[in-house]
Amino acid sequence: MIPLYRLTLLFSSLILIYASAYAADDEDELLSLYGDEEFITIATGASQPISKAPAVASILTAADIKKIGAIDLDEVLETIPGLHVSHNAVGYSPIYVFRGIYTEANPQVLMLINGVPLTNLYLGDRGQAWGGM
Repeated sequence: MIPLYRLTLLFSSLILIYASAYAADDEDELLSLYGDEEFITIATGASQPISKAPAVASILTAADIKKIGAIDLDEVLETIPGLHVSHNAVGYSPIYVFRGIYTEANPQVLMLINGVPLTNLYLGDRGQAWGGM
């Protein structure tokens, strides 16, 4: 007859092996659902998965822009969730409203094109000469 502690140890080992194998299957299933995750480099300077970024970030690729069929940057930016583009009556300068936050020149927003910030060095905002690109 097998002692009770050995029987308990055997069943515990089998349960742990089964649980770890099941967890590995779940992880593989999650990876297949999300596919290749996009990486982003934002103000922190470190490349990281977009889901782990410490700020709200959106990525638009050349293929995305081609699908949109936009003729200027403002039309492309309108497709980003939480971003609304309107235009100033003077000079037709765009005004960007991010998630309900409105300021004339958006100093709280870091906009990068190919990693280069589009900001005015003097005020830290996008400046008035931005216009529609």
